Amino acid sequence: MRRNPPSTFKHRSGVYILPTSLSIEGYKESDLDLFPEVVSEVADNYDYVLIDAPAGLNRDMAIHLAVADKVLIVTTPELFSISDGLKIKQSSIMAGTPIMGVVLNRTGRDFGEMGVEEIEMILEEKIICKIPEDENIRNATLKRMSVIEYAPKSPAAVAHMELALKILGSYVDIHRIEDVYREGFLERIKRLLWRFIR
Repeated sequence: MRRNPPSTFKHRSGVYILPTSLSIEGYKESDLDLFPEVVSEVADNYDYVLIDAPAGLNRDMAIHLAVADKVLIVTTPELFSISDGLKIKQSSIMAGTPIMGVVLNRTGRDFGEMGVEEIEMILEEKIICKIPEDENIRNATLKRMSVIEYAPKSPAAVAHMELALKILGSYVDIHRIEDVYREGFLERIKRLLWRFIR
């Protein structure tokens, strides 16, 4: 029987979330030395655990990487963000944690943004997904919804679905999928994989 840590809550999409404190006081009181223990407990109860960690070459990043099986670098097509992505890569190499790829977020905002080939050359990693700038993300956030719930056929929602399938190890063409967006997120992913991979 699945046992959920007391601090988690279940989003209506089906995903369980374990939030951290947003206050400076909460950060100061936190003990990162306990982080591996917390992640280990969570990992025993779920199929996948995603850790959202900031960029940087510091102790916090080292602890995050120490417990991770793989790293997914998320960056935007601006030089300052790519520089942060490079720091994450360097930290991953030092920690011996493999990188599964790069997600290029908020693309299409600026005609002067860096191109895919240029970014891949700098990071020496493959971009596995591009998530376009999409007003639906802001609107969904204001309504406290995921973009997949709010606008399931929007460019950003489709890109997020493609990314989820790639993380699961499937490279299904998302455009072959019919209207299945009213299901919970995890249930939807499982059904899609069963439908197209079997």
